[in-house]
Amino acid sequence: PLLKQCGQQQSYASIPLLVGGETIGLLNVVHDKGMAWSKDALDALASLGSQLSMALGRTRLFNSMEILVEERTKALANSESMLRNVLDNLPVAVLVTDQNGKLIISNQEFSQMANGVVIQSLDQFGLLQSNLQQTTTPFDPGQWLLHQTLKKQRACRNTLLDVKTEQQDVMTLLSSAVPFFNKQHQLQGAIAVMQDVTEQRQQDLQMRIRTRAIEASVNAVIITDNEAEDQPIVYVNHAFEQITGYTSAEVLGKNCRILQGKEQNQPGLDAIRRALTNNSKGKAELLNYRKDGSSFWNELTLAPVVNDRGHTSHFVGILRDITESKNYRQELEHQANYDNLTGLPNRNLLNDRLQQAIAYAKRNDQQFTLAFLDIDHFKVINDSLGHTAGDELLQQIAERMKTQVRDTDTIARLGGDEFVILLTDNGSLSTHVRRLEKLKQQLICPVMVEQQEIVISFSTGICRYPMDGDSSVTLLRNADTAMYEAKHQGRNRSCMFKPEMNTLVQNRLQMEQAIRQGLFSKEFLVYYQPQADLSTGRLCGLEALVRWYHQDQLISPMAFISLAEQSGLITELDFYVFSTVCNQINQWENDLQGVSVAVNFSALSFMDAQFVPRLRALLELYQVDPGWIKIEMTESILMHDAEESLVKMLELRALGIHFSIDDFGTGYSSLAYLKRFPFSQLKIDRSFINDVYTDPDSAALVRSMISMGHNLGIKVIAEGVETIEQLGFLLKAGCDEIQGYFYSLPLPVDQCTHQLTHREQAQLPPELYANGQRCLLVVDSEVNILQALKRELRQENYKLLLAESATQAIELLAKHNVDIVLTDLRLGDMTGIDFLQKVRAIYPDVIRMVLSATTEISGILKAINECVIYRFITKPWEPDELKIQLVEAFRLRAIQLENQQMKQQLLANEKNSS
Repeated sequence: PLLKQCGQQQSYASIPLLVGGETIGLLNVVHDKGMAWSKDALDALASLGSQLSMALGRTRLFNSMEILVEERTKALANSESMLRNVLDNLPVAVLVTDQNGKLIISNQEFSQMANGVVIQSLDQFGLLQSNLQQTTTPFDPGQWLLHQTLKKQRACRNTLLDVKTEQQDVMTLLSSAVPFFNKQHQLQGAIAVMQDVTEQRQQDLQMRIRTRAIEASVNAVIITDNEAEDQPIVYVNHAFEQITGYTSAEVLGKNCRILQGKEQNQPGLDAIRRALTNNSKGKAELLNYRKDGSSFWNELTLAPVVNDRGHTSHFVGILRDITESKNYRQELEHQANYDNLTGLPNRNLLNDRLQQAIAYAKRNDQQFTLAFLDIDHFKVINDSLGHTAGDELLQQIAERMKTQVRDTDTIARLGGDEFVILLTDNGSLSTHVRRLEKLKQQLICPVMVEQQEIVISFSTGICRYPMDGDSSVTLLRNADTAMYEAKHQGRNRSCMFKPEMNTLVQNRLQMEQAIRQGLFSKEFLVYYQPQADLSTGRLCGLEALVRWYHQDQLISPMAFISLAEQSGLITELDFYVFSTVCNQINQWENDLQGVSVAVNFSALSFMDAQFVPRLRALLELYQVDPGWIKIEMTESILMHDAEESLVKMLELRALGIHFSIDDFGTGYSSLAYLKRFPFSQLKIDRSFINDVYTDPDSAALVRSMISMGHNLGIKVIAEGVETIEQLGFLLKAGCDEIQGYFYSLPLPVDQCTHQLTHREQAQLPPELYANGQRCLLVVDSEVNILQALKRELRQENYKLLLAESATQAIELLAKHNVDIVLTDLRLGDMTGIDFLQKVRAIYPDVIRMVLSATTEISGILKAINECVIYRFITKPWEPDELKIQLVEAFRLRAIQLENQQMKQQLLANEKNSS
């Protein structure tokens, strides 16, 4: 608009506005009169343009600086915000001070740790101690890590500090502090970091404890790397070195196969390989080898270690040396399955083989033959030549049998002179009969025993599967029946089993009807036979026994139980008895403290589908505590259907009912088999008790049964104890309880009630119990020798027993707690060596010594080498030398007793720990 106001005559001037050589604008000047511009005017305009350029440049610079300042301010604010956010989200406490100890920065973690206490300088750290109180002597602020760092101007790292929180919990702080300097290396302040490592420290402690436990363990620990090739060993503990003989350096980096030697395909390895393949737990018993080449059994337990990615990175193996227990179990298994005298399979193993034969024949529609052999007139041979000769005869017969049968056949000795042969090659009956006759021809050849030629014969009973029975019990019974028929027909012959060999059908039917009527009329009575605890002599149990009062007379169970089983009436009879017992327990309940009542059930009753429900119903009906009840079961029940039996037993055990295995030794169960079942008691059959103190075989069997029961962790009771000699043997053998006429007859209810309400300790003979006095048994057929020894030893404070014969000595051994036997070699009824061999077999712990004038050196040396004789003293004797030898023998006996006590204590400790 200004230009429009000018006239036609105009002149112009343009001055560039320059800043640093850059044109930032133009200064235009118009002269409205059109006059030319003078030099002065133009110089003035140029000066004005220069000043205007400077003004505009400054304005532009100020605007740029304001924008830059604003941008830097925002960036700094963002950086500070981010730094604060980072600090406040750190899981550690952070503190920053200046060089004077003034707190410049701290984060939220520190505020939480200080529990709200505001700290502005190091001098105020005392306030913090009101919340974080040291567990030991409190310290001043100068001792805090920040203060020390500022003072020493060097870093202090990883210092642990235990403090108490306001809640009095101990908290461990891990602290570090570092100083920081400017470019001139002048101290500007310090930075401190504190972290709560309480949990980590506890974990570290737990890890150290576990590591120490592994190192101190008596079991070997092996760790292998599952992610490395061939899974090398990466760790073994000290016990591994002790057990295997390998040092850690010798096995690290190697596979565990180093221990297996030649045993690369043993059955237990399958379970271990499956565990390694499936990354799962595994357990097996393995035979391994030490560095020196000796073998040892171990139980290996394997467990995977899963890393944070869910992968199995390692395996941990626990290796427990079980060599001793394995050998012991194998010895027990052998004792339980093989006859000690002949080495042949016994009842247990025979039944196992028989069960297998039945199962195989049933699957393949085959047949087999079972033969029962019994030596004719064996008792005459035994009585005339002695038990040693009888044993030798049985051993020779067994050896002959072994050479005449095939690998697929089984020969077993059931006891005494009874043998069983099982022929399972699917041959015809006629073929098997011919083979048995050929065997008998070999067996009846003369046998030299005790320098005498003996000719023997056999009675044989034969039965056939499945025609003569489809169970082991039936087949054995029928073969036994046929054998007795062979004896009845004149001995030295064989008889095939025939059904008519059993009792006449008519008599059985009449008796069966009488039993039915007796159940209906309540003719059956329950008697109770007391049982005694041998450790206290007190009543500890009762066994309910059924009696039949029929036609004005009391009938023994032997006359009707078998028929009741065959007729199917046994189940009703069993529950009739159980109902009576429950009713009686209900009346006795206040008098039964510490006493259980044992009842018997047949296999038919036990295997009945309603057995458990009926039992439970009667318990509820009579309001009886199941804990008072003990069910006695024969081995045949278990053999009928092991799995079903186990299910029922566990169900009843859960109610509180206890179980006893009855007539043990007459069946065929093995130790491994019995371990599956929840028995609390093992009852030894009376057949083993009759001559237990005179027959080495019976003694060995009974000792084996007692040992087996104790190894199973259950009590052992012997039935049929009628004499002090039987009781004496059982007490020495470690039997827990007894039942029999020696303690009490079966009692009717009223007499039993009186015994329960008037608990009297049984008067067991005191001489059976060790009283600390050393006992010496002297055996000599010359009375004057016995009297002379009695005079010479009267000052020795021995309990002295004198016997003129081996028979009398055997009775005294049973009746007294004898430590040492001193015998002559010439006795009236048997030789001294035979007598001592018998003593060793029946009472192996008794020290055996000889006092004799015999010059037969070879027999004596043999007996000494075979450990039959401990010391031999010649007649006439030197009194002082005799006394010295006796003192040494009693010292040895004392060591034996001490070792036995230690072994019992170890077994008790093992039982308690398990």
